[in-house]
Amino acid sequence: MDNNNYYYEDHSSVPFHNRSRRPRSNAANTVLILTGAILVCVLSAVISSVVSGQKIRQAQQPVQNVIIYRSDSEHPHGDLDGEPMNVAEVANNVRDSIVEIHTAPSQTGSGVIITDCGYILTNFETVAQASSISVTLSDGTVCNAYLQGCDEKTDIAIIKLDGVCNGLIPAVLGDSDKLALGETVIAMGNVSSPPGLYVKDGIISGQERKMNVNNLNMTLLFTSIPADPGSSVFNRYGELVGLINVKYPEMGLGLAIPVSVAGYVAEAIITRGFVPGRVDTEAVQLYDIRPGSTYPIPMYDRGAGLYVKENYQNFQEYDYIVSVEGRYIANKTDWRKALTNYDAGDIITVVVNRRGSDQPIEVEFTLPEKLYP
Repeated sequence: MDNNNYYYEDHSSVPFHNRSRRPRSNAANTVLILTGAILVCVLSAVISSVVSGQKIRQAQQPVQNVIIYRSDSEHPHGDLDGEPMNVAEVANNVRDSIVEIHTAPSQTGSGVIITDCGYILTNFETVAQASSISVTLSDGTVCNAYLQGCDEKTDIAIIKLDGVCNGLIPAVLGDSDKLALGETVIAMGNVSSPPGLYVKDGIISGQERKMNVNNLNMTLLFTSIPADPGSSVFNRYGELVGLINVKYPEMGLGLAIPVSVAGYVAEAIITRGFVPGRVDTEAVQLYDIRPGSTYPIPMYDRGAGLYVKENYQNFQEYDYIVSVEGRYIANKTDWRKALTNYDAGDIITVVVNRRGSDQPIEVEFTLPEKLYP
């Protein structure tokens, strides 16, 4: 996404525990096998979830070993001597991991294959509004795909190629915590206009920057590569170290989600279908009354906005939501993004207008955890 309004803001980053993986090459890596022996009931139908109107197929198999490749040394994916590669060598080495993503109605983006069985890492924004998804591989093969799960808080989504996948070449996840200021990195993406793979090189110009992007708090890498969102960022050893999610062409900047965050989120989505500790933004049932609409219930006397449907914690029926921790709330999107910035268990203050009271009321709200896909 292009973004011209942002500011620095301190906020805790997502924890990530480094795991060692053996890459597809002869480099010295170890394989971390994420045992997907997930206890699920026999699915009599596709589990229906809605993310911006899309039915999500939660396709976790009862018995499946999912392999994510991670390096276990500083220079694991160069040549046999562990030497860094030039830009052309990195591009040639990882190009088959880059895919082009098409979503209906008319969105195009990039992603990167991270498992042999067809899990693909991309941005939440790329697929959030999708009613259908297709993926073009590096050899031109077009495959249908579905959304496995997503995490708006980190702008990460995992999609899965539908059906049996053979010959896929996943990327090797590096260690973004080892990146140095001024270190050379390479961004690669695959988009349709103009069609084909593109490669851009630059440097790491900032680390662990606390940013607010589209009202979401994130901890991001700064690069000197204003590449399109969804582009993969690699180091000179061919390891994935980030995923571009915001670009500022006028400033020559591309902001990237560190792989330390993206890898943690991807693993959680693949093995569980959700990320532990996230807030259930749907726990409070709300009426979202839009400007100009007809109010079916007389209690909507304050006009457009959010009204509580039923008592929940300290909320009462027909409370009118004014703000969350000082942030004005106009609709459900504002509410969702405001809550997404916190963790489950946090206690926040919500200001409401309540029937029978002439003054706004502060309500303490303990954020519940989302424990389902």
